[in-house]
Amino acid sequence: TDSVFSTTTDGTNIFVLSVSGTTATNMYKFDGASWSTLASPWSGQTNLTSVSITYETESSELYAAVIKDTSEQG
Repeated sequence: TDSVFSTTTDGTNIFVLSVSGTTATNMYKFDGASWSTLASPWSGQTNLTSVSITYETESSELYAAVIKDTSEQG
């Protein structure tokens, strides 16, 4: 179950990065009509507590980050 979310937009699409449980991330895109699943930037992680996603307009790039609990600072 996706439990922690971060969203951003490029002005056309909405992008969502989420934590599923504590070991995986999921990434989605909404194009105004439908949702699609994108390749997740991480897999096989542990103790994920937070995610962040940002769209940088000058380079047209998505940037994503995760935070792990204090025993596995990421």
